Amino acid sequence: MKDRPGAVLEVTLRAATAADVEQLHGWDNSDASTGAWDEPGRSSREALLERWVEQPSDPTQRGRWIVMAGAVSVGTATWIRHPMDDWVGLIGIMIGEPAWRGRGIGTAAHRCIVDWLFGAHADLAKLEAITDVENAIERRVLARVGFQFEGILRRRNRLRGDWRDMAFYGLLREEWRPQSS
Repeated sequence: MKDRPGAVLEVTLRAATAADVEQLHGWDNSDASTGAWDEPGRSSREALLERWVEQPSDPTQRGRWIVMAGAVSVGTATWIRHPMDDWVGLIGIMIGEPAWRGRGIGTAAHRCIVDWLFGAHADLAKLEAITDVENAIERRVLARVGFQFEGILRRRNRLRGDWRDMAFYGLLREEWRPQSS
């Protein structure tokens, strides 16, 4: 992906620090960041600091990262092991900086988290992701990364007072094709 002609940006994931809390809070409280697919303003700075920085996280069960495009923080990536089916991981990516969308960063971040999860967790047999049925961009990204559409979860989410259907995607380990380095 390119920031300007001739400049290729590397997309990486890194752990959050206390210095990220203000940006996380800004993304959480901005309609421009959350877009049509999430409710803004759900977490205080204190709650974000606890959840993203201070709360010990067992890397075999869950993870939270900041998505980097070069040296710029542009979003978040998360995963959690399914609470009932421990061979399944649930993933989520959010590009919180609208100016960085449409540059392939979300696709690269999805590939980073998928490669890391399948590479680091031999017991994971499947990764899953859900998104609003009308979130056409995320649906295309998931397909581009190799996820298969598995169905519609009716009335799975409530957004701004309305019930929303969610599109459900899965990627089996044997379907995974690691990105080339």
